[in-house]
Amino acid sequence: MAGPAGVRARGAGRPARGPGRRGDGATGRRGDGADRALGEPFALTAAWLWEEDEGPYEDPDSVIDAVSDHGSVVLGTDGRAMNWHLVVTGPHRGHIGHVTDVGALPFGAEFGHTTSAPGFADWVAHWAAGKEWFDAESSPW
Repeated sequence: MAGPAGVRARGAGRPARGPGRRGDGATGRRGDGADRALGEPFALTAAWLWEEDEGPYEDPDSVIDAVSDHGSVVLGTDGRAMNWHLVVTGPHRGHIGHVTDVGALPFGAEFGHTTSAPGFADWVAHWAAGKEWFDAESSPW
């Protein structure tokens, strides 16, 4: 199962640590959780591969930090800086985001990449069924 920019996820499509278990990198990019701001809105509503595109942002690094640290709780990791976030603040509250060191994308069929509906319950059902994360035929990953 290929991930962003050719990054390969481990396992048979399941998070290496499983939902709800904190593993390596589960507290954000810096690893200490000190900069997490749950009350601030999650910074994205669409996929953004910042490794390839700085986007329309004046200060892309501050937006990347916000994606990692604002408005979400880290649920688990696929390892290698690939974390699953539950968005708790902002327009995508209740959705799941896949945040990596090279970009981020929302989980759900309406965003592409997967056949599952968006939201926490559907993400857990997808995981429990052992499906590949990027199981949509149209998924470039």
